[in-house]
Amino acid sequence: IVTLSGTVSTQQDKERAVALAERVEGVVMVMDDLATDLTVQTRFGATVDSLQGELKAFLSLLPVLLVAAVIVAIFTLVARLAGKANGLYERITSNTFLRDLLRQVVQIGIFLFGVVIALMVLDATALIGSLAGALGILGLAIGFATRDTVENYIASILLSLRQPFRHEDFVGIDDIEGKVLRLTSRATVLMSVDGNHVRIPNARVYKATIVNYTRNPLRRFEFSVGVDTELDLSRPRQLALDTLASFTAVLKDPAPICLVDALGDSSVILVIRGWVDQRPDDFL
Repeated sequence: IVTLSGTVSTQQDKERAVALAERVEGVVMVMDDLATDLTVQTRFGATVDSLQGELKAFLSLLPVLLVAAVIVAIFTLVARLAGKANGLYERITSNTFLRDLLRQVVQIGIFLFGVVIALMVLDATALIGSLAGALGILGLAIGFATRDTVENYIASILLSLRQPFRHEDFVGIDDIEGKVLRLTSRATVLMSVDGNHVRIPNARVYKATIVNYTRNPLRRFEFSVGVDTELDLSRPRQLALDTLASFTAVLKDPAPICLVDALGDSSVILVIRGWVDQRPDDFL
């Protein structure tokens, strides 16, 4: 039976003394009569000693921390330079949206590689596994909290792969029409015909009905005209066709047509249709 008596500075010292006594061979019981010194002078001195020890440890580690910081800074610079290598990404893919996505992946990959090397210099590689586990749990929680953001990001990747539209294509997404300016990780940005920027969440774009007016350069237009019921219809029909033929932007093939659309009490409605090549001529 071992009896411990006296005064210790901290509770941790008391627990260490008891644990040490219990490990001695032949000891079957430890009587703990140790008292913790709670005087201000002793507590303050223990705190100062602890801070001095931490400061010495930090100063001894400071050169290694500086090296790790330099490594992270260098890889951050390399990642930025890699993001500016437009010629390389243009050779890989002609899709503007995929180039932007690939640029982000390369930059993030280079930066994370630099962080791993810095941790190896700090002899903290075990921290990588802990961080991976913590980030996995944290990512799951953030995923539930930011479900819309994650959904929009995944939709941006799928839109980049499927390519329903390209940069500067004129499209209709549900009831919204405009020219595609860019595809970000969260939204598709259009320029409407009246000059307004329209941001549509990518999740909505992916699920929407998309009409691409640019993919096929030939586009048909139509309008209706009412004529008197007493007129010979061959005359206004021929006038409509001759008028369209006078415009160089209206294609000869497919040829314009003029048809009777509806018969009214006081007028006959003619529908007139023609085709325009959008590459040399503006549709409007």
